[in-house]
Amino acid sequence: MPAAPRAPRWFEAALLAALLWPTSTVIVDFIYERFLYADDPTAFLDRFAFWWGAPYPLLVLGLFAFPIIAGALLARR
Repeated sequence: MPAAPRAPRWFEAALLAALLWPTSTVIVDFIYERFLYADDPTAFLDRFAFWWGAPYPLLVLGLFAFPIIAGALLARR
């Protein structure tokens, strides 16, 4: 199996993925909570209350960082 070609503009692609992945995840999660459980927007925004120990902001930050980290690691190979 041949090695995957490395894109010369990996950072732009990784940045695009880093911007779209957490955004789409938050939007889909909001719509899911809103229509399935009839939660109000304040209940959804309470998930971002990291001072209460909610891990949801860490997920969103991880979804932002993972494509950039993976792109950097693959570009170094």
